[in-house]
Amino acid sequence: MDCQYTTALLYNKYHDHQLQVQYQKEASTKYQIDMGQKIFDTSFQLSTMNYELIYHRLQLLYDQPPRSYDKLEFQLLSKDLYEKLLQRTKTQLMSLRLLCLQTNIYQYETKLKLEKKEITNETLFHIIDQRIELIREQMKLKLDFHTNYNLRSLFHHHHRDDNRIGFINNLEIDSTRTKNYFNKKQLKLLYRGPSYVAPCQLQFLEKQYQPLQQQLLVDLVKKYPNDKKIFNMIEEKTKEEFFKLFSLSNGKIPSTILERAHNERQLISTIQQ
Repeated sequence: MDCQYTTALLYNKYHDHQLQVQYQKEASTKYQIDMGQKIFDTSFQLSTMNYELIYHRLQLLYDQPPRSYDKLEFQLLSKDLYEKLLQRTKTQLMSLRLLCLQTNIYQYETKLKLEKKEITNETLFHIIDQRIELIREQMKLKLDFHTNYNLRSLFHHHHRDDNRIGFINNLEIDSTRTKNYFNKKQLKLLYRGPSYVAPCQLQFLEKQYQPLQQQLLVDLVKKYPNDKKIFNMIEEKTKEEFFKLFSLSNGKIPSTILERAHNERQLISTIQQ
């Protein structure tokens, strides 16, 4: 992955260098050359801030503050006494950082629009747009690499240092009510997303099959009102395939899966409370 990322970056920079040389050949005045460089620099700063904005939001999502925030931690007091305060401080620092980035992004977007108006030559304008697109591609490569390597892989492979104090994690249901805080185990489950299904949730197949059976009966009555033999055959075959599809082949659930299912069901119930 590291090799692919480096190769892609080199190709991107090589292509950009070619466009830069082409721009300098097409430009007829020093002013056009200088303005082209200004536009490139502004675009690069803008794309960098957009990258940082997205990456910092992902750090919040994965509960992994920047390493520089670890300097706030100290060992003079018990962790229980200052953990919430430190979480809140880190979250407020990140909120301030995001606000500053959003403000700067707006300013740089305005600046870029004004600078691009100075280029009236269509050929030069097209080359500038190509260079800006390459900057965006470069930042996307950077974002994908650091997100997968620094955030997702560490999180899903349990390489994350659980002793680090993260951001404050809360869900404010109502402004008049007290905030509810999730612990790390609850967050780990929630981070798997809305499509995640805890193991052994499909073990009650009879109950799961009932809605399908009811709909099937309605359709079969409409299509085969006078052919009871075909009616019964389709119904039996459908039920057989359904159970074959959702049942374990050996009919026995491993103890490790049962234990995980039990723990996650308990975790889900604590989240719902």
